[in-house]
Amino acid sequence: MGFDFGPRRPFVMELSRGRLERIGISIDEALVGKIDQIRRIRNIAAHGQNEPSREDVARTIDVIESVEKHLRSINVEEVKRLVALERDRYETQRQEFMRERRSEMEMRHMQEKQERLDLAGGN
Repeated sequence: MGFDFGPRRPFVMELSRGRLERIGISIDEALVGKIDQIRRIRNIAAHGQNEPSREDVARTIDVIESVEKHLRSINVEEVKRLVALERDRYETQRQEFMRERRSEMEMRHMQEKQERLDLAGGN
């Protein structure tokens, strides 16, 4: 029995500076670097390349505690508001893209139809 978490972005994408800042979450560059270091340690251990040292484990715990402290300092209501705005912006862009794509497809279809008529000798 497995868990289905649905489609997910890779973890590193979740920490994309621009993505987070658009929703009111800024993460210090040093903390992002530390998160990346513990991600590498996790990957090495997860893929059986090496066991983490006690220092690695202690450092990882320190980083997790720093992240927790940072997350507790965030204004959740403001983030919720900005997430809603970001979702609306994304949906507007997606709909515009789909309209443009549909229009391009219709235009291409009309051109292909006209080319077939021209080849068949009709107008």
